[in-house]
Amino acid sequence: AAGVPAIAANAPRRYVRLARTDGYDRLRELTPEQQRLFNIPDPMPSGGYHERVSTLMTGMGDHSAPPASSGPAQPDEQRVAQAEAIFRSQATWDATMADSVVRASREHRPVFLVIGRFHTDNDGGTLQLIRRARPNLRVLTISCGRGLHPTLLETDRNRADIVVLEMRKAEEKK
Repeated sequence: AAGVPAIAANAPRRYVRLARTDGYDRLRELTPEQQRLFNIPDPMPSGGYHERVSTLMTGMGDHSAPPASSGPAQPDEQRVAQAEAIFRSQATWDATMADSVVRASREHRPVFLVIGRFHTDNDGGTLQLIRRARPNLRVLTISCGRGLHPTLLETDRNRADIVVLEMRKAEEKK
């Protein structure tokens, strides 16, 4: 209605899944038409982001606990391989969304991207890749969530440029 273009910034799930199951070499074998629908990160997002993905997706933060799938305990090598596969798929999503933002920012200003906060919070993968591709691009991140405290916790302080928390009651925590 406002005459502003809308773009699909995300990679199709089938390619994200292929990054996880078969790896980036398999994605490079696809047709040029297929390859235009996703981006392979080069280099990969780094820093604490890799650890957060591993911890969230596979329970790697606690080596005594089974992975998030709640299946039987897996050997460490298998869990590490699983975490790397999941990180590859997450990084494919990040790289594709970052590329979409970078391309759109060259054609249209401003760009407004709505994604899950994990991709941008605490210098997440999408944010890293946008900044790597366009270091001088002005980026503002807003992270929304739910909290139990009337003030920001220390862990919220570097989450984003702006942090918005909806207060919830302690009994809702369950």
